[in-house]
Amino acid sequence: MHLFLANDTTPWATVFRSEKDQPIYMTVESTKKNGLGQSTVDIFKIPSGQGITVKPDQAWINEYALEGDSLRRVEITDLAQIRMRAIHNDELTINGKLFKAKDLYTKKQMRTYGRDRIWTGPDGREYRWKMLDEKLELSLNDEAQTFVAKYHNERKGDNPRPGSLEIIGQLTDELVDMILITFVHVEKLRAEREEGSGHPPIGSPDDE
Repeated sequence: MHLFLANDTTPWATVFRSEKDQPIYMTVESTKKNGLGQSTVDIFKIPSGQGITVKPDQAWINEYALEGDSLRRVEITDLAQIRMRAIHNDELTINGKLFKAKDLYTKKQMRTYGRDRIWTGPDGREYRWKMLDEKLELSLNDEAQTFVAKYHNERKGDNPRPGSLEIIGQLTDELVDMILITFVHVEKLRAEREEGSGHPPIGSPDDE
C-alpha cells in the first residue's frame, strides 16, 4: 500500500491518503516562538467508511463535510503527539501513553552517530528505521532484514510523483499506525540534521 502525501508538503504537516484518495491520517505542526526550534506534531486518524475523498493538494481535513445541502461531522481521532525538544529528549504520546524517545527506541546495534532507530511493534517484533542520506527505509531487525516500508520523496518535472510512504504486506492497523508515527518522527529528525539544526541524538548524555 502507498500512503500519499499532499503535494508540496512535509510528512509532519499533511494529509496521507490512499490510492483511492481517501484520507487516512493527518499531521499538524505547531512551533514555539522561543528561538529554540521546538515544535509539536499532532497525528490524527480519519476512520474509513465516511465517504470522503481529498484532492492531491489538500493538506487539511475540515471537521465538517458538505453532504447535499447540509453539513455532517467528520470523525477525526487523536492518534499521537510528537514533541520535538531542542535540548531534552523528544516525547511521543501514542494512544494516550507517554514515551521518551530514548525509551521508545532501543540503543542496541545503532549505526554510527545513532542514525538508525529500532523499536518494538505491537506484534512483539523489532523494526529498524534506516536513516539514509535522503530517505528512510524500514526493515525487520533480524538476520534477513525483511523489507517493510520505504519513503519515496516527491518528484517534480516531466514525470511528477507525489511523496509517499510505501508499506509492504498485509499488516494490522495497529502496526501501520506505529509505522506512520515513527516514520513522521524519524523523518523529521533526518530533515533537521540535513538542515544542520543540531538536534541531539537519542541516547546522548544530554537526554533527560
